[in-house]
Parts: sequence; C-alpha cells; structure tokens
Amino acid sequence: MVTGVQKKTDQAIIITGAAGGLGQAIVRKCLTLFPDKLIVATDISLPADSLFGDDALIMAMDVTSESSIAAVKQTLESEDIRAW
Repeated sequence: MVTGVQKKTDQAIIITGAAGGLGQAIVRKCLTLFPDKLIVATDISLPADSLFGDDALIMAMDVTSESSIAAVKQTLESEDIRAW
C-alpha cells in the first residue's frame, strides 16, 4: 500500500537510482517541476530514513530484476496509479 505520502494524482514518475547523488538531484528537480505528480524514488537499497521527507514515495527496486520491477508496478496499480 502507498503510505507516507499524499496521493496527489493517479500518475507517478518513477526515478531509479534515487539513493545516489544524481538520482537524488533528479528526484528533487521532479518534485519542483511536477508538484501534481507522485514522485516514486527507487533504488536497490534505500536508507530507512526518507531522503525526501513525505514528498516522495520511497520504494526498493532492483532494475535488473523483473520480479522487483513487477512488485513496484503492482503496488502502484493497486492504488490506481499509472507510472510513466
């Protein structure tokens, strides 16, 4: 279930590698440029503490694992959120 962030829309932008420096910068820029979208910050392993407060949804995802990608997709779809 999507928790910890307010569902602003039925659309999400997924950022991979969000724990790294460039990934963090991209998430922060997307939060500024797309305030009406749910920003999903993913990485293989993310710190327990949110890097982005309640502004972004933090999810673990390994882009080399089809099952990991499918799990994120299923979680979002279960909340009627389309990712792009």
